Amino acid sequence: MKVSDRRPFLFYFLNIVIPLLIGLFIYLTLRRDAFISVVLNRYVSLPELSYPKLPEWPGLFLRYYASDMLWAYALCFAVQFILGYSRRNQRISFLLCAGLVVLIELLQKYAVIHGTFDLFDIVAETCSVCISLLTVRLYEEARNEKNS
Repeated sequence: MKVSDRRPFLFYFLNIVIPLLIGLFIYLTLRRDAFISVVLNRYVSLPELSYPKLPEWPGLFLRYYASDMLWAYALCFAVQFILGYSRRNQRISFLLCAGLVVLIELLQKYAVIHGTFDLFDIVAETCSVCISLLTVRLYEEARNEKNS
């Protein structure tokens, strides 16, 4: 890997790994009933953390939407990294990621996979996909300006 390739790789890597880890932490500490928490607790005994009482709206947001939004953000970053940056690939990334978000919610609605259907999940996760697309666009355009 050339030295000039390391910085973009690090940008993409950190924007994939950090949201995934934060989302996992939220699931493991706030959502003990979530599928991933149940599965991991079979193999590793995770301590129960006690949080201070969170205000209603931020607490609900953190508990039920933040981890899914972080994972959708990371997914879209990964897809963009794999496809490479271009306006066309950003449209493809949006269609793939937003389509997957809708598909997962529909599978939950019809009890094909574990979870509860929530229309707001679709909205929130699609917003995360858009934030990911915007972040990559701003980064890549700034990088292209710097290199020209």
